[in-house]
Formats: sequence, structure tokens, C-alpha cells
Amino acid sequence: MKKKLLFAICTLFLGIQVNAQTTLSAGDIAIIGYNYDVNPQEMSIVTLVNISAGTTIRITDYGYDENTGTFGTTSVANTAEGSITWTTTSAIPSGTVIKFSITTGAAASVSGLPGTVSLTGWTNTSATTSPAPAGGDNWFIFQGSSPTSVSTFVFGFTNTFATTYNGINQPAGQFLVPGTGIGPNNNNSYLPPSLTLGTTAIALNRDPANGGYHGDDNVYKGTLNGTKASLLSAICTVSNWLTNETTTYDITPGGTNFPGTNPVFVVTIPCSAPTSPIITGSNSICTGGSTSFTASATGTTGTTTYSWTYPNSTTATGATISNVTLAGTYTCVISNGTGCTATATTTLTVNPTVTPTITISSSDADNTICAGTSVTFTASITNGGTTPAYQW
Repeated sequence: MKKKLLFAICTLFLGIQVNAQTTLSAGDIAIIGYNYDVNPQEMSIVTLVNISAGTTIRITDYGYDENTGTFGTTSVANTAEGSITWTTTSAIPSGTVIKFSITTGAAASVSGLPGTVSLTGWTNTSATTSPAPAGGDNWFIFQGSSPTSVSTFVFGFTNTFATTYNGINQPAGQFLVPGTGIGPNNNNSYLPPSLTLGTTAIALNRDPANGGYHGDDNVYKGTLNGTKASLLSAICTVSNWLTNETTTYDITPGGTNFPGTNPVFVVTIPCSAPTSPIITGSNSICTGGSTSFTASATGTTGTTTYSWTYPNSTTATGATISNVTLAGTYTCVISNGTGCTATATTTLTVNPTVTPTITISSSDADNTICAGTSVTFTASITNGGTTPAYQW
């Protein structure tokens, strides 16, 4: 019975480890393409962090209502709106581009997301109004306990066409103006306060004929290489997007705009260099002697490497170099697990070997004393080094 119980407990913990989901933060996934003028409509996203198997992610075109702090009731009730619940079944590396399509109607479905998927809404049968209408839409990636309950907004996207809403001018490059007064409908949204335009949200809104950026079809065309922060900045910059009112773009991983194999994006880790690099060891030896030097630094992470250069350009690796005999400057480049480096130097002096000489002086001028008296002899050494030893 005890064995069975232990086995069950071990199995439970193993299951928890395997299926532990990634808790996402704002900007961990971004939208990088959307095509309206194709049936079914399609979207591409990129992961900017590693995502473990068992992670549940939600994608929706429900509009956020600033008055309630949640998705608007009009938007949620609209049959042209909906929400995807996607659970990954395998790990997804950072930089992975994923394209998926949404088929609406009585048998609404999603294809292209790696894992298990379920849908809420999008029962409207018109391919021109669902999931996105011709006038553009808003999209959010988030995590939460249900299709309408949000714990963390991850990314926001909007490409609405309208120049006004509720009679209020809607400037290009932003979501609905705060204070517009009414909740969102089926193709617009306020920006949740936990997302930031230019960092974790992109607005390609407003009629281009009126100074806007709207296009039914959209694709990101900026850099594919950088830190998470720099990539988000590029993705959320309007000038890095192409938009078109009638012609779709290739948003497939490996295609024209996202060439190569996944992970298509190269997400680099911000550099955090080691600090306070030092080299310890004796810096002065005599000819024929040797010493050892050891390099160290604080702030090292992951696998730390040490690359030494000797005065004669000889190289070595490892934290410590031994049997060092050559005079001159020694340099060690310390590299931590993020690929960042710090450099330390030290100089070795090799002193020439000299023969010591010694003289003895007496406290008595002629070294002739009477019985019972004493004399003091003092030894004086030349070239005796810093700690000479005397034996009488």
C-alpha cells in the first residue's frame, strides 16, 4: 500500500512538472500579421519568450471597456466576436512565428495553433464581418481563467478604419480616446491600462485618406533580431508595418516576410556583464621561480569561461593558470552565461637572482674581551631579499 501511495505521489509531481504552464507577462507574445481579404481570415504571432507545454493562452477580438475594466458587454454578445482558448502541448522556443486561421459560423474553428484549441463565439456566418469586419478590428492576447476573464494582457492590436466614434475624433496611432463615453462595439476598443502603445500594443487605425494607417491586410516588416525589448519596440512602431486595403501579405513562417525556419526571430538575452574582475596571486618572483594567477568576478551567471593572454601572446583557459614564469602583463577575459565579458589584468615582475653577501660587526672594537664579559655580534646582509633568515 505504501509503495502504491509513493508511486501515486511521484506520478502526481512528475505530471505537475511536465505540465507547468508559463505565466506570461506583457509583451511575451506579439501580433505580427493579419489578413482580412482571405477566407478564412488569418493571423500571425511571434513568441518572444520560451513557452512551456501546458500553457493556456487566449486570443480574442472582444473590445475592452474602460468603464468596467473588462470586455464590453456589447462586444461579448456580438456573434461576430469571439475568443480562442489555446493550450500548448509541447514547448515553443522564443522567436517562433505561428500563423493560424479562424473559420466562423455554426462550426467555428481554428487551424494552425500547435496544441489543443477551443472557441467561444464567432457563430456569425458572414466571412466579411466575422471574425473581423471590413472596417478593421481590435485583438488581444491574454491569460485568464475564462474567455472573458483576464489576469494578464499580453499584447494589443487595432486597425479600425473610423475617424470618429460617438462623435469624438479618433487620432491615428491609438486605440479609442479615453473618455469617449460609451463601451466598445464589434470593431474597436479602449487600450487596457496594463498595455502601452509603442511597447506592448500597436495601433494601425484611421482612414489613410485622413492621416491614418488602416489596412485590411497588415504585416510587420522590421528587424527579426534583437532583445525582447528592442523587438517589441520595432513591432509596435507604425512605420515598420505594411498595410493594404485589398491585397493580402505572405505571413507564413518561412515565407516572404518571415523567411527561414523557426524560430524565425532571434531573441537575444540582454547583456549583464560581470563586475569587479580581479586577478590574485604573487606579482613578484625570482628568476627560476614561478607563481599562479586566479581570475574572479561577481555577477557571473550560467557557464563562466576564462580566456588568458600571456605577455608573449600565449593563451590559456580556466580560472587559474599555474607555473607562471614570464615577466609582463597577463590579461584574463571573463565571460558569463549571457555572453557578456569583463577584463582584468595583472603584471608579473621577475627579479634577477643575486648572491647575498654578509658582514659581521662586533660591539667590541678589537674583539678582545675579558673573561666574564660579553660582546654583541651583528650580521648585515646585502641582496638578502625581503625576509632573509639567519643561522649562527
